[in-house]
Amino acid sequence: MTMKSVSTIGSSGSHSIMKPLVSLCFVLLLVSAIIHQQALSDDANLAAEKTILFAGQSTSHWECRDGAWIADADGSLTCQMEEVTQKNGKKRQRGMGYIWTRSTYSDFIRGLLAVTCS
Repeated sequence: MTMKSVSTIGSSGSHSIMKPLVSLCFVLLLVSAIIHQQALSDDANLAAEKTILFAGQSTSHWECRDGAWIADADGSLTCQMEEVTQKNGKKRQRGMGYIWTRSTYSDFIRGLLAVTCS
């Protein structure tokens, strides 16, 4: 005795597979559009919340000893020097002190270009 297996996919079979696939594709497209829109919104919020600590003109976001740090005409932030007398009586130049931000920041991008001179 020989058994034959016959499977046919008629028009009703193909429609029953296509509907869920089309629905799944639509849902995936919708979810990806929502995620993309949320990412754009997050980027816009970050840009709106951005604080530039030094843009070359003002030290208003910084704390330091009076006159210790100045914004130069070329847009650089410069630590002023002062003459001090060492314990052995010799005089030398030294920077006038530390500088720190007035506020506390948790997420930040730091860019720094340092130039020293002797």
